[in-house]
Amino acid sequence: MNIQKLAHRSFAIAFTLAASPLLGFGCTSDGDLFSTTGNTGASGTGSSSSSSGGSSSGGGSAAGACDTGLSLCGATCVDLKTDPAHCGACGAGCGDDASCAGGACTCAGAMAPCVPGATCVKGACACSKGLSTCPTGCVNLANDPKNCGGCGSTCPAGKSCADGHCSECAVGEAECPKGGGKCIDITASSTNCGGCNILCGPLGTCTDGNCNCNPGMHYCSSSVGCVDTAVDPKNCGVCNKVCGAGACVAGKCQCDPGKTLCDKAGCVDLMTSKENCGKCGNACDGAMACVDGQCL
Repeated sequence: MNIQKLAHRSFAIAFTLAASPLLGFGCTSDGDLFSTTGNTGASGTGSSSSSSGGSSSGGGSAAGACDTGLSLCGATCVDLKTDPAHCGACGAGCGDDASCAGGACTCAGAMAPCVPGATCVKGACACSKGLSTCPTGCVNLANDPKNCGGCGSTCPAGKSCADGHCSECAVGEAECPKGGGKCIDITASSTNCGGCNILCGPLGTCTDGNCNCNPGMHYCSSSVGCVDTAVDPKNCGVCNKVCGAGACVAGKCQCDPGKTLCDKAGCVDLMTSKENCGKCGNACDGAMACVDGQCL
């Protein structure tokens, strides 16, 4: 009888020892064979993404926060100090053959960076339409109280600037040309946001004198406001990237059949384009015309 009990006890111990690795494996957090929720990762939060270690293309949490030093532009975490497509601000593209350092664009071959807000156009620094280049950056001389009518020309304390002249309107207001002689609240006007004739457009709102674009939209200039760079043929992928006769699809220019995408000109016909004859950038001299891709 004692022999039978001993045999049964030995069998139970052997079974337990044999099954223990499977039981231990089933309880691990890194490979739960019985889990229905998926791998929660090291943090246990359920996020399937991991930190990029400072990459300009995406470190962030599942909640949308970016790693230190990165900013969220649309759905991507970027470094506004070095990203040429988002230099200094989301959507502020430097242009072709340009780099970004310290949040300012530097054109190819240039010795010094552009002023804040400027981009590279045909190899030279340029501000958006309606803005002028001043040492402090791209400004609107028509309504900037610190550069009213000219760089460095400041209005008296408490006064605003309208149409290049210091106005009697209080700070936060401006007498705009289209305002009927009344002082307009430029802190909330969608057509005079932060100054006269500065548009936010239908894809943004004006808050405290700043255009706040809707999610996924980007502010390009005072004349157009917020745009969707994913589909806008005049701001395709980045501000001021023109597709010409082509369409903008997912932030990239798509040319019609027979057209070729040239970086600075958009979609062109290499067979007839005088500025891009036969290949992009090949301009015909003087009165010569482009015929079948040759300057004649």
